[in-house]
Amino acid sequence: MPLPRVCGDNRAIGRLAAEHYKERNYSHAAWFSTKWTPVHAARYAGFAEGWGNCSRWVLAEGVEADRWDDTRATSRWFTGLFRAAPRPLALLCYDDADAALVLAACRAAGVAVPEEIAVLGIGNDLLLCENQSVPLSSVLHDAGRVGSEGAALLSRLMDGEPPPRAPILIPPRGVAVRASTDRIVASDPLVAQALSLVEENLPRQWGVDQLARELGVAPIRLHRRFVAELGRPPGAEIRRRRLAKARLLLRDADLTLDEIAAQCGFCHAQHLSNLFRRDTGLSPRIWRMRERGISGSGLGARG
Repeated sequence: MPLPRVCGDNRAIGRLAAEHYKERNYSHAAWFSTKWTPVHAARYAGFAEGWGNCSRWVLAEGVEADRWDDTRATSRWFTGLFRAAPRPLALLCYDDADAALVLAACRAAGVAVPEEIAVLGIGNDLLLCENQSVPLSSVLHDAGRVGSEGAALLSRLMDGEPPPRAPILIPPRGVAVRASTDRIVASDPLVAQALSLVEENLPRQWGVDQLARELGVAPIRLHRRFVAELGRPPGAEIRRRRLAKARLLLRDADLTLDEIAAQCGFCHAQHLSNLFRRDTGLSPRIWRMRERGISGSGLGARG
């Protein structure tokens, strides 16, 4: 009889990764892992289900395990995959360690991340994610909630409650977006140039008129090209990117709301707070507390 347990919803993790890449307009996707277990299979299945179809790269199936330390053998294997892969490619890795291995292989092969291959890990290991040549985006597997729900289940079982019929599955909390996937694929050269300018100048307090002026086009022309390419106007894309960076800073950095607003191009903290609440339904302070697993009012003035 299976033991009662609480675990991450691995298929949901894969589906969320597919959504992350679809939002960025990718057309081609692949999976990478060093080995293959039921957990690997569940994450891959969710990704393939959310995407429709994707390639599967498994190191253990291409290079013998006793040769994984042979950098020449693994480099040849990766190089062959990179050469055959369509570009740009959306790549999901089993975890952040596997993603870091891909980033190193891309660097050795001269493959640009994320311009040619975007790389997404799972787990949000800050030590790994933030110390790569290209900072690594990662799906937020909610390990903290797995632990708390597991403790609650154990308490109920000790009180005599019957065990659940199936494992309790905890969904992922989102994606911590960093440079390795922070790119919108655009076939329109004008839109692609505009997206690069937005990213390079995110802290600037500018909008669509200033962006159009930098590009030397009329705002209405820029609007039409954005809607045709991405399905949303340039102003919405600027706000989306600013809020995405604000979420990352709220989650991972010990900055005040004023400091975060300045880094994300908002004119002041209240403007950020208003847009953030409209987007998430929560104030930045409450959202930060929830993401960090903090209860009560422990964040004080820095929330």
